[in-house]
Amino acid sequence: MSDKKPHGEKERFTTTLNSEIIEEIKILAIFERCTTNVLIEEAIEDLLMKYEDKKMKKEKKRKVDQNPFFNKD
Repeated sequence: MSDKKPHGEKERFTTTLNSEIIEEIKILAIFERCTTNVLIEEAIEDLLMKYEDKKMKKEKKRKVDQNPFFNKD
């Protein structure tokens, strides 16, 4: 059995997805022995981390650009 476990308080969230993606998620869930919901939550968490990383990099670059020590002018 997969070690992927749902966590936290749950709230219903309804959306529509491409039918091919739905089919692939269902097949993956069978192979991973978990629910489609667990896989979708994992994908969304990964997406949020990706954008948080981008945000952190932009913020770090902004701080470096504003720092006179790093400014080559």
